[in-house]
Amino acid sequence: MNFGTAEKPKSGFGEESRNWSGRSKNSGKRPRKKKAALPAVNRVVADQPAEVRALCVLLVVQAVVSYRSVPRILDLLGGAMASGLGWVPHFTSVINWTLRPGLGLINQVKAIDSPWLAIIGHSIDIGTKKALVVLRVRLEALSNRGAAIRLEDCECIGLKISETVNGESVAADLEEIFRRAGTPKGIVKDCDATLRKGVRLGCRNSPFIRVEHFPIFGFRFH
Repeated sequence: MNFGTAEKPKSGFGEESRNWSGRSKNSGKRPRKKKAALPAVNRVVADQPAEVRALCVLLVVQAVVSYRSVPRILDLLGGAMASGLGWVPHFTSVINWTLRPGLGLINQVKAIDSPWLAIIGHSIDIGTKKALVVLRVRLEALSNRGAAIRLEDCECIGLKISETVNGESVAADLEEIFRRAGTPKGIVKDCDATLRKGVRLGCRNSPFIRVEHFPIFGFRFH
């Protein structure tokens, strides 16, 4: 009689252990997906960010390229260059960099000695809010041009964004802008009733300012 170690009887359910419902423990679980390898992140060279920022602003301002297209152009240029750019910014960074020079120019507005005209108007291209834009055009530029003025003849001296606009708010904005930029020789605007009331209230302390009304006049932001 053999008293050696007896083999354990095999289960009738197979070699894999099963639960009370007769299913395998791993049968109801989905196979785990392997995590995709993250792309290599290019390091920013110390002397490169300033050049990339300047290139982004020039593409928007001079080449009139959309903000979202700038990273794609840089990616294309980086692949064509031997050394490569090594860093492509997000389009939101391009927006911030492009707006900074304009904000800096508005903050540096001051009075000038030569006579000038103020061109004012409202734009509703920004959501539900209105933008009051004030441009300064020198009379010398008008006389030298002898035709319609161009972008280089204008200087933006004021930009006010408001959700509620009335004559009193326009007058307050114009007084603040003219306090920094000086007093114009005349104001050019359209026939909007709100602007008309705002200009009348804003110029009550300066009756010598001439106001001209034009039936069609407006701004468009790009």
